[in-house]
Amino acid sequence: MKVLRVLGIAAAIFLTVAVFTVVYVFWDSERVVVSEYTIINERLPASFNGFTIAFISDSHDRADVEKIVSITESIEPDLILLGGDMINMDTTDYANFECLCTKLRALCDVYYAYGNHELWSIDGEQITAGDVARKALVNVLNDETAEIVRGEDRIVVAGYRDLQYSDFTMTQQFYKMEEKLEKLQKACGDDFTVLLFHRANYFDTVAKYAFDVVLAGHTHGGYINLPKIRDYILMQHIGNTKYVRGEYAAGSSIMLVSGGLGQDDAFPRVFNTPEILKVVLRGE
Repeated sequence: MKVLRVLGIAAAIFLTVAVFTVVYVFWDSERVVVSEYTIINERLPASFNGFTIAFISDSHDRADVEKIVSITESIEPDLILLGGDMINMDTTDYANFECLCTKLRALCDVYYAYGNHELWSIDGEQITAGDVARKALVNVLNDETAEIVRGEDRIVVAGYRDLQYSDFTMTQQFYKMEEKLEKLQKACGDDFTVLLFHRANYFDTVAKYAFDVVLAGHTHGGYINLPKIRDYILMQHIGNTKYVRGEYAAGSSIMLVSGGLGQDDAFPRVFNTPEILKVVLRGE
């Protein structure tokens, strides 16, 4: 009887933990947190000390726009940057994205560069995510740069337009990536630069160039953050486990990787809270 009682208690504990875990995972995947980073770089012009950027990436047409906007507003950003995959490759109704762009633009200036899903969604003459963003007065930077001015000082935001290739064929296109990065670097000159570059897994290539801050996504924070499972999924999905989520340094660049906001059709988010990045720039 004692054995049965112990087994019953163990089963009850296991069931309770399992139910709690499932409930937590569903609750956690629906919420959004702010992850704050401070970048200290002596190259930053004095007028930009304390300049705050809200970075949003990989929302994949997430529907709870009001929540995203409210949390972004709480950051009190001086600038909002969108890092690609704001829609899905099969998105045809842009209502969520248009609403998001319009409401974010009401907070401050917004700049946006394409990820792979924006490119995969383009088909002939159909409306594009860029059309929707521009209608909402969002600045689309696809292989372009923009000056952000404060007083007599300025910094540059550069947007890299992703290449229309999967991560498993991208190595054949490295020369294109490097050509595009070199042109962007020249366009930025010696100014302090924030680069929007969607695919974090190519930071080794990006770090060859003199971009001060790189803001990236694409990795979805590792999808399922359990030992071995996360790395297996990342290898199957993007072929890289080196740059997943958080802060990384290489060369003269600091890269911040957002875990993004959206879900994936194939992989749920497990112990991987959706996030918006708050990036504070300081020169000292």
